[in-house]
Amino acid sequence: MLASICAAFTLKAVFDPMMEFIIAFNLMFVVTAVATNTRAVGELAGIAVGATVMLNILIAGPLTGASMNPARTLGPAMAANNYKGIWIYLTAPILGALADAGIYTAVKLPEEDDV
Repeated sequence: MLASICAAFTLKAVFDPMMEFIIAFNLMFVVTAVATNTRAVGELAGIAVGATVMLNILIAGPLTGASMNPARTLGPAMAANNYKGIWIYLTAPILGALADAGIYTAVKLPEEDDV
């Protein structure tokens, strides 16, 4: 029982602040893939991005509010004069997007014209 309690608190400590990074990375990965890959079907890009946003909200919404965007968090925080933990909402999405840029470049398959 003690191990279960320790594991639960460890996961909370790791995923609570990291969740914004993970969902921002996930969203930017999908956006980058459908926007830059010529093999992606353009008509379905909106559906792919919308489905990613929906899944991010379903997964991270109860934990962090699923901001995915520093501007979406900053306005309500200023209006409510509540800046508790605002740093994670301002830094994690930016770091997630930057990580996506590097990782997507590394894993992207070459175009047929490049081969």
